[in-house]
Amino acid sequence: MAASVVWAQPKTMGGFHAGGKTEHNISVIIGQPFDADFASGDYSVTEGLAQAQLVHKTYSASVKYGEGYEAHGFSYPVTTPEGTYHDERYEVGAAEFGYDLLTELLLKVLNCGGTVYDGDNNPYTTVALAGYCWTRQNLKPTHYPDGTNEIEGAMAYESSLHPDAAANVNTYGRLYTWAAATNAAADGTITPDADGYVQGICPDGWHIPTAEEKAALEALPSEVIRTAELWVQPNDNTNSTEFTALPAGVYKASLTRFEGLGSQTDWWSVADGTVPAPAAIELQYYCSVAIDGPANEADGLSVRCVKNN
Repeated sequence: MAASVVWAQPKTMGGFHAGGKTEHNISVIIGQPFDADFASGDYSVTEGLAQAQLVHKTYSASVKYGEGYEAHGFSYPVTTPEGTYHDERYEVGAAEFGYDLLTELLLKVLNCGGTVYDGDNNPYTTVALAGYCWTRQNLKPTHYPDGTNEIEGAMAYESSLHPDAAANVNTYGRLYTWAAATNAAADGTITPDADGYVQGICPDGWHIPTAEEKAALEALPSEVIRTAELWVQPNDNTNSTEFTALPAGVYKASLTRFEGLGSQTDWWSVADGTVPAPAAIELQYYCSVAIDGPANEADGLSVRCVKNN
């Protein structure tokens, strides 16, 4: 049975195409459509077009008693009562991560909005990436979103090579301890909201990246999210996604020093939304993909925020 593909026309709303998941919980990322070879049953993700969400295929078989039926993945014995049988299933390729049979391609628009503001009224533009809305710049407030409570553990990068702390904050944002970024209670407890998000220092309606959002970002080639400027030269960075990842460096608590400005950046993430635990997304100038960074709660890392669904 040949599969049909329906390409939905995306609307233009000043937003971006958003991804989705298949019923097998497979994420589809911007710029990585499904490349389907129906004849061989081989489905893989390739760069180049748009995001897709797969829909399962329903097969039907007419079976007569005493004859049975075997085709299209059906296997009914001769003792099967006469009738028409329906089977909703997926055909999975041989790749490490197989993909469901593509029968319909759906596109949607993800409108991330214009500008959002932190507790100090600093503005941040937004960008759609990997199916989510992100802040395009690292955060830099010294107060939580209510504008009154001061953030303990907010740092400005300062070293002998880069002594201008104010200029560093203006360019790269601030660095925050885990407790500061997540607005942890005095005993270290972090309580997610009703949707499982940890707002922390993020603007209202935004949150610290979840494990799922972290994984979506780490799945992208580093070159497409890093700027060509300010990183160690030469580099192949294109920032084609406009995520604008800058090499903001980190504060290493174990060494009591700032390091890595120009060569790396790390962002806090939440490893588990039920019992939030520290996790980090790390970009190094020499790595082609993001990696899991060290998650020392006392270290100072940058913060990017994701819009609540």
